[in-house]
Amino acid sequence: MQLTQSRLKLQRAKAKIEEIKHVLGATGVHRFVARVDEESGDRFIQLKIFDPNDLVHVIIGETAYQLRSALDVAAVALARFNGTTDVKQVYFPIANSEHEFNAPTGSPQKKMNGLSQPVKDAIALISPYPGGNDLLVGLNDLCNTDKHNNLVASIPQVGNRISVDPYADIAGVVGSFAGRFASAMIDAGEGPYDGVEFKLTPDDGDASQIATLLTTKMRLAMGLIFSGTRYLDGSEAFTTLTAMSSMIESIIENLENAT
Repeated sequence: MQLTQSRLKLQRAKAKIEEIKHVLGATGVHRFVARVDEESGDRFIQLKIFDPNDLVHVIIGETAYQLRSALDVAAVALARFNGTTDVKQVYFPIANSEHEFNAPTGSPQKKMNGLSQPVKDAIALISPYPGGNDLLVGLNDLCNTDKHNNLVASIPQVGNRISVDPYADIAGVVGSFAGRFASAMIDAGEGPYDGVEFKLTPDDGDASQIATLLTTKMRLAMGLIFSGTRYLDGSEAFTTLTAMSSMIESIIENLENAT
């Protein structure tokens, strides 16, 4: 059986992940600023990192919802395919423990009423509980976290990949500053990187112009880090959401093959 609606939700989730990247690129989450030391008069270029705007949080929540609901939609479709007419209580179960999942009269088993035995077996092999499939449990937790707290991610650090816009006419100039900033990043170790700076020489020119130049022409690999969740804190958002979408796609395929 082809789970068309579930696959459409999966595609929407993948599109949302790309939308997050677009929004981050449009709004910006970092900026270089000029700083002058009051005592010495030395000039510095400093990195400032900002929290993502509210729209990023919303889109991450929408992505998690599309991924999670794809499984519930699949469960309902499979129950109907099995001849079940009353599907109001049919859901894809995610339990708090292996014991809860396997309890004959527990909520997870009741949610699978109306599904065929091969589908139930396929779901059991997914191990939808902590210690069995932590990524799936994390997805479920992320949906609940977003609903109640509206806090999905923050940006406490910046990646160490630095590149210059190849289409910039002043790529060579930016590259020289990028090298000095990279050295400052190395000196900062594992961060935090908000406030990392490098010193300008008297011959470098206007500090404010240099800061603007680096903000617009030097690419940084930013890290969105989950926070305020039970299972995902510290995980990088794009990597995690991409892994979740691959996981959901695999689960959908397994459920399709079980019919």
